[in-house]
Amino acid sequence: MRTYHENNFETTVTSAVSAAATTTPLDDIPTVSTPYYLIFDPDNSESHYEEVLVTSATATNVNHAALTYAHGAAETVRMAPAASDLDILTEQASTGWIGAGDAETWTYASDDDPTYTFTITGDKTSKYSAGMRIKLTQPTDGVKYGIITKVAYSSPNTTITIYMGTDYDLDNEAITSPYYSTNKAPHGFPLDPIKWTEEASETSSNGQTNPTQNTWYNVGTVSLEVPIGVWKLSYSVCITVVGGSNPQIRATLSTANNSQSDANMTGGSHTIGDSNQDGFAVYREKHLNISSKASYYLNIMTPTGSVTNIYKRGDIGATVIRVVCAYL
Repeated sequence: MRTYHENNFETTVTSAVSAAATTTPLDDIPTVSTPYYLIFDPDNSESHYEEVLVTSATATNVNHAALTYAHGAAETVRMAPAASDLDILTEQASTGWIGAGDAETWTYASDDDPTYTFTITGDKTSKYSAGMRIKLTQPTDGVKYGIITKVAYSSPNTTITIYMGTDYDLDNEAITSPYYSTNKAPHGFPLDPIKWTEEASETSSNGQTNPTQNTWYNVGTVSLEVPIGVWKLSYSVCITVVGGSNPQIRATLSTANNSQSDANMTGGSHTIGDSNQDGFAVYREKHLNISSKASYYLNIMTPTGSVTNIYKRGDIGATVIRVVCAYL
């Protein structure tokens, strides 16, 4: 639970209160928001030292859990950080993890493996943001890690979208011990990029016979669904063309299976001299930021007429589409 502090705050009790009282009148009220901790009899001069969590306040009174002791008029009251707050700071400094707070519950919402969502009551858009790491515990498989990829509030809940990589799943069951971190490498968080990579590959040769000039073909079966988030997107493919005069061939990674959607993700060959065949290895990469899941297809085409065949030669070198989480 987050609590607030006001430096050097000190006041006195306005009128005596008895043990078990839940409201205390004070000569001054802190200007910070509740909740906060006040120390009654901080020097223990009355042997009534106690730490009290204030949950709400008016212009003249503070409301809190029941007092253990009675406190007299003019008794000193000071604001001080609670031991629990110091424990949180110590844990954060040593591990990099921040507890979400006792008053906050994370509730499973949906599954679109490897992306999942959970909800939190209230508007948490100022607390959580994309790129933060999360750690949680569930009855199935225990401690799990993820990366926040989207935060959205729609009354009464905030929905957190998380990418859980290759090793973890968010199950439809209770979530306990929720933590978050703004650090790159909080204790225990797996940094191996392989664990935060989605990949599709093909190791066979696939081709199009008598292709139409300047027509894109999606031969074979390789495609990749890219989850919500920020990614390093890349592909590699060996392509060959046979027939025609000085034939050329192109490859592109596209959001459609029959066209080019991004010229920067297109590469290919340019034949010099007399030949009726050509081959080329293509590699392209870019950074991608998407707000909804998208499919990517590896297409090929020839700009040359009278070509006999065009191929993706996964048998020579694997045809691969890959995304690596850029939040790493």
